[in-house]
Amino acid sequence: MSEQTYLMIIPLFTAHALVDFVLQSEEDVSRKHLPLVLFKHSFLAAITSYIFVGLWRLWAIPVVILISHLVIDYIKVKMSRDDLKIFLIDQLAHIIVIVAVSSLFSLANQSSITNCWETLFGRLYYSSLVFVSGAIITVYAGGVVVGIIVEPFLNQIHEIRRESPSNSLLVNERLARGFENGGVVIGQLERGLIFLLVLVNQPAAIGFLIAAKSVFRFGEIKEKSNRMEAEYILIGTLVSFLYGLIFSFLTREIIAWL
Repeated sequence: MSEQTYLMIIPLFTAHALVDFVLQSEEDVSRKHLPLVLFKHSFLAAITSYIFVGLWRLWAIPVVILISHLVIDYIKVKMSRDDLKIFLIDQLAHIIVIVAVSSLFSLANQSSITNCWETLFGRLYYSSLVFVSGAIITVYAGGVVVGIIVEPFLNQIHEIRRESPSNSLLVNERLARGFENGGVVIGQLERGLIFLLVLVNQPAAIGFLIAAKSVFRFGEIKEKSNRMEAEYILIGTLVSFLYGLIFSFLTREIIAWL
Protein backbone atom coordinates (compact mmCIF):
# COMPACT_ATOMS: atom_id res chain seq x y z
CA MET A 1 0.00 0.00 0.00
CA SER A 2 1.11 3.55 -0.73
CA GLU A 3 1.72 6.17 1.91
CA GLN A 4 -1.37 8.01 0.70
CA THR A 5 -3.43 4.91 1.40
CA TYR A 6 -2.16 4.73 4.97
CA LEU A 7 -2.91 8.41 5.46
CA MET A 8 -6.51 7.84 4.35
CA ILE A 9 -6.91 4.78 6.57
CA ILE A 10 -6.07 6.85 9.67
CA PRO A 11 -9.01 9.31 9.51
CA LEU A 12 -11.44 6.60 8.38
CA PHE A 13 -10.43 4.31 11.23
CA THR A 14 -10.60 7.17 13.75
CA ALA A 15 -14.11 8.03 12.59
CA HIS A 16 -15.13 4.39 12.93
CA ALA A 17 -13.67 4.08 16.43
CA LEU A 18 -15.30 7.32 17.57
CA VAL A 19 -18.74 6.39 16.26
CA ASP A 20 -18.70 2.74 17.36
CA PHE A 21 -17.24 3.10 20.85
CA VAL A 22 -17.90 6.66 22.03
CA LEU A 23 -20.90 8.16 20.22
CA GLN A 24 -22.90 4.91 20.26
CA SER A 25 -24.75 4.41 23.55
CA GLU A 26 -25.69 1.09 25.11
CA GLU A 27 -29.31 1.94 24.36
CA ASP A 28 -28.45 2.37 20.67
CA VAL A 29 -26.74 -1.03 20.66
CA SER A 30 -29.74 -2.73 22.24
CA ARG A 31 -32.15 -1.05 19.80
CA LYS A 32 -30.10 -1.48 16.64
CA HIS A 33 -32.61 -4.03 15.35
CA LEU A 34 -34.85 -1.02 14.67
CA PRO A 35 -34.22 0.35 11.12
CA LEU A 36 -34.10 4.01 12.18
CA VAL A 37 -31.54 3.34 14.93
CA LEU A 38 -29.38 1.29 12.57
CA PHE A 39 -29.58 3.98 9.87
CA LYS A 40 -28.77 6.76 12.37
CA HIS A 41 -25.65 4.95 13.51
CA SER A 42 -24.52 4.18 9.95
CA PHE A 43 -25.22 7.73 8.76
CA LEU A 44 -23.20 9.13 11.66
CA ALA A 45 -20.30 6.84 10.69
CA ALA A 46 -20.53 8.06 7.09
CA ILE A 47 -20.68 11.78 7.85
CA THR A 48 -17.91 11.55 10.47
CA SER A 49 -15.72 9.71 7.95
CA TYR A 50 -16.40 12.37 5.34
CA ILE A 51 -15.42 15.17 7.72
CA PHE A 52 -12.28 13.45 9.00
CA VAL A 53 -11.01 12.50 5.54
CA GLY A 54 -11.39 16.11 4.39
CA LEU A 55 -11.75 15.31 0.67
CA TRP A 56 -14.93 17.19 -0.09
CA ARG A 57 -15.25 16.19 -3.73
CA LEU A 58 -14.99 12.47 -2.97
CA TRP A 59 -18.61 12.17 -1.84
CA ALA A 60 -18.55 8.47 -2.80
CA ILE A 61 -16.49 7.71 0.33
CA PRO A 62 -19.31 8.43 2.83
CA VAL A 63 -21.76 6.62 0.55
CA VAL A 64 -19.64 3.45 0.62
CA ILE A 65 -19.16 3.76 4.39
CA LEU A 66 -22.90 4.24 4.89
CA ILE A 67 -23.89 1.20 2.83
CA SER A 68 -21.16 -1.08 4.22
CA HIS A 69 -21.94 -0.06 7.80
CA LEU A 70 -25.63 -0.79 7.26
CA VAL A 71 -24.91 -4.23 5.81
CA ILE A 72 -22.28 -5.28 8.36
CA ASP A 73 -24.25 -4.14 11.40
CA TYR A 74 -27.49 -5.60 10.01
CA ILE A 75 -25.83 -9.01 9.66
CA LYS A 76 -24.43 -8.75 13.20
CA VAL A 77 -27.87 -7.91 14.60
CA LYS A 78 -29.45 -10.85 12.78
CA MET A 79 -26.87 -13.23 14.24
CA SER A 80 -28.22 -12.40 17.73
CA ARG A 81 -24.90 -13.24 19.39
CA ASP A 82 -22.55 -11.09 21.41
CA ASP A 83 -19.40 -13.14 21.95
CA LEU A 84 -15.76 -12.27 21.25
CA LYS A 85 -15.70 -14.09 17.91
CA ILE A 86 -18.65 -12.11 16.54
CA PHE A 87 -17.20 -8.86 17.88
CA LEU A 88 -13.85 -9.47 16.19
CA ILE A 89 -15.44 -10.52 12.89
CA ASP A 90 -17.61 -7.40 12.93
CA GLN A 91 -14.64 -5.10 13.58
CA LEU A 92 -12.51 -6.93 11.00
CA ALA A 93 -15.23 -6.45 8.38
CA HIS A 94 -15.29 -2.69 9.03
CA ILE A 95 -11.48 -2.53 8.86
CA ILE A 96 -11.45 -4.43 5.55
CA VAL A 97 -13.91 -1.91 4.11
CA ILE A 98 -11.77 0.98 5.38
CA VAL A 99 -8.61 -0.47 3.83
CA ALA A 100 -10.39 -1.23 0.55
CA VAL A 101 -11.91 2.26 0.31
CA SER A 102 -8.57 3.89 1.11
CA SER A 103 -6.70 1.78 -1.45
CA LEU A 104 -9.19 2.31 -4.27
CA PHE A 105 -9.66 6.04 -3.82
CA SER A 106 -5.95 6.71 -3.28
CA LEU A 107 -5.14 4.79 -6.46
CA ALA A 108 -7.78 6.65 -8.46
CA ASN A 109 -6.72 10.10 -7.22
CA GLN A 110 -2.96 9.88 -6.87
CA SER A 111 -2.18 13.16 -8.60
CA SER A 112 -5.07 15.32 -7.45
CA ILE A 113 -5.89 14.12 -3.92
CA THR A 114 -5.67 16.92 -1.31
CA ASN A 115 -6.74 16.58 2.30
CA CYS A 116 -7.78 20.02 3.52
CA TRP A 117 -6.85 19.18 7.13
CA GLU A 118 -3.37 18.09 6.12
CA THR A 119 -3.00 21.38 4.25
CA LEU A 120 -3.91 23.29 7.40
CA PHE A 121 -2.11 21.26 10.08
CA GLY A 122 0.41 19.07 8.24
CA ARG A 123 1.34 15.66 9.65
CA LEU A 124 0.25 16.82 13.10
CA TYR A 125 -3.32 16.14 11.97
CA TYR A 126 -2.63 12.44 11.43
CA SER A 127 -0.63 12.14 14.65
CA SER A 128 -3.55 13.66 16.56
CA LEU A 129 -5.98 11.22 14.95
CA VAL A 130 -3.76 8.26 15.83
CA PHE A 131 -3.63 9.50 19.43
CA VAL A 132 -7.43 9.85 19.56
CA SER A 133 -8.16 6.50 17.93
CA GLY A 134 -5.51 4.77 20.06
CA ALA A 135 -7.06 6.20 23.22
CA ILE A 136 -10.55 5.10 22.14
CA ILE A 137 -9.47 1.58 21.24
CA THR A 138 -7.44 1.23 24.44
CA VAL A 139 -9.95 2.71 26.89
CA TYR A 140 -13.43 2.18 25.43
CA ALA A 141 -13.07 -0.76 23.05
CA GLY A 142 -10.92 -2.42 25.70
CA GLY A 143 -13.87 -2.32 28.07
CA VAL A 144 -15.99 -4.18 25.53
CA VAL A 145 -13.31 -6.81 24.88
CA VAL A 146 -12.53 -7.38 28.58
CA GLY A 147 -16.24 -7.54 29.40
CA ILE A 148 -16.85 -10.21 26.75
CA ILE A 149 -13.85 -12.28 27.87
CA VAL A 150 -14.76 -12.32 31.58
CA GLU A 151 -18.53 -12.68 31.07
CA PRO A 152 -18.50 -16.50 31.24
CA PHE A 153 -16.73 -16.37 34.62
CA LEU A 154 -19.20 -13.78 35.94
CA ASN A 155 -22.10 -15.95 34.76
CA GLN A 156 -20.74 -18.85 36.81
CA ILE A 157 -20.72 -16.65 39.93
CA HIS A 158 -24.30 -15.50 39.28
CA GLU A 159 -25.43 -19.07 38.70
CA ILE A 160 -24.06 -20.21 42.06
CA ARG A 161 -25.73 -17.29 43.83
CA ARG A 162 -29.07 -18.17 42.26
CA GLU A 163 -28.70 -21.72 43.52
CA SER A 164 -27.95 -20.51 47.06
CA PRO A 165 -30.15 -17.47 47.73
CA SER A 166 -29.91 -15.76 51.10
CA ASN A 167 -32.46 -13.01 51.66
CA SER A 168 -31.03 -12.18 55.08
CA LEU A 169 -27.76 -11.16 53.43
CA LEU A 170 -29.37 -9.19 50.61
CA VAL A 171 -28.21 -5.77 51.79
CA ASN A 172 -24.64 -6.93 52.43
CA GLU A 173 -24.62 -8.65 49.05
CA ARG A 174 -25.61 -5.42 47.28
CA LEU A 175 -22.95 -3.45 49.14
CA ALA A 176 -20.34 -6.10 48.34
CA ARG A 177 -21.02 -5.83 44.63
CA GLY A 178 -20.03 -2.14 44.65
CA PHE A 179 -21.33 0.69 42.46
CA GLU A 180 -23.25 -0.01 39.29
CA ASN A 181 -20.74 0.09 36.40
CA GLY A 182 -17.98 0.76 38.94
CA GLY A 183 -15.81 -1.97 37.43
CA VAL A 184 -16.28 -0.49 33.95
CA VAL A 185 -15.12 2.95 35.09
CA ILE A 186 -12.15 1.47 36.97
CA GLY A 187 -11.13 -0.47 33.86
CA GLN A 188 -11.38 2.63 31.67
CA LEU A 189 -9.29 4.66 34.10
CA GLU A 190 -6.56 2.03 34.42
CA ARG A 191 -6.27 1.58 30.64
CA GLY A 192 -6.29 5.36 30.22
CA LEU A 193 -3.41 5.68 32.67
CA ILE A 194 -1.51 2.89 30.92
CA PHE A 195 -2.05 4.65 27.60
CA LEU A 196 -0.72 7.97 28.88
CA LEU A 197 2.24 6.40 30.71
CA VAL A 198 3.33 4.52 27.60
CA LEU A 199 3.00 7.57 25.36
CA VAL A 200 5.10 9.73 27.72
CA ASN A 201 7.67 6.90 27.77
CA GLN A 202 7.16 6.00 31.43
CA PRO A 203 6.03 2.35 31.20
CA ALA A 204 7.87 1.46 34.43
CA ALA A 205 5.26 3.45 36.36
CA ILE A 206 2.65 0.90 35.28
CA GLY A 207 4.12 -1.44 37.89
CA PHE A 208 3.02 0.99 40.62
CA LEU A 209 -0.45 1.09 39.08
CA ILE A 210 -0.67 -2.71 39.27
CA ALA A 211 0.56 -2.67 42.88
CA ALA A 212 -1.93 0.02 43.87
CA LYS A 213 -4.86 -1.87 42.39
CA SER A 214 -3.72 -5.07 44.09
CA VAL A 215 -3.72 -3.33 47.48
CA PHE A 216 -7.22 -1.94 47.03
CA ARG A 217 -8.55 -5.28 45.76
CA PHE A 218 -6.95 -7.30 48.59
CA GLY A 219 -9.91 -6.78 50.89
CA GLU A 220 -12.22 -8.38 48.31
CA ILE A 221 -10.16 -11.50 47.64
CA LYS A 222 -8.60 -12.46 50.97
CA GLU A 223 -11.44 -14.76 52.02
CA LYS A 224 -11.24 -18.39 50.84
CA SER A 225 -14.99 -18.39 50.30
CA ASN A 226 -14.53 -15.70 47.67
CA ARG A 227 -12.11 -17.67 45.52
CA MET A 228 -14.30 -17.46 42.42
CA GLU A 229 -14.60 -13.69 42.81
CA ALA A 230 -10.83 -13.47 43.36
CA GLU A 231 -10.10 -15.40 40.18
CA TYR A 232 -12.66 -13.36 38.25
CA ILE A 233 -11.06 -10.10 39.42
CA LEU A 234 -7.57 -11.39 38.65
CA ILE A 235 -8.51 -12.55 35.14
CA GLY A 236 -10.24 -9.27 34.36
CA THR A 237 -7.34 -7.20 35.68
CA LEU A 238 -4.68 -9.12 33.76
CA VAL A 239 -6.68 -9.06 30.52
CA SER A 240 -7.27 -5.33 30.94
CA PHE A 241 -3.59 -4.58 31.57
CA LEU A 242 -2.42 -6.81 28.72
CA TYR A 243 -4.88 -5.24 26.29
CA GLY A 244 -3.96 -1.73 27.41
CA LEU A 245 -0.23 -2.36 27.01
CA ILE A 246 -0.55 -3.86 23.53
CA PHE A 247 -2.56 -1.03 22.04
CA SER A 248 -0.69 1.71 23.91
CA PHE A 249 2.66 0.57 22.51
CA LEU A 250 1.09 0.09 19.06
CA THR A 251 -0.23 3.67 19.14
CA ARG A 252 3.18 5.00 20.18
CA GLU A 253 4.90 3.17 17.31
CA ILE A 254 2.45 4.49 14.71
CA ILE A 255 2.84 8.06 15.95
CA ALA A 256 6.62 7.66 15.79
CA TRP A 257 6.32 6.41 12.21
CA LEU A 258 4.34 9.48 11.21
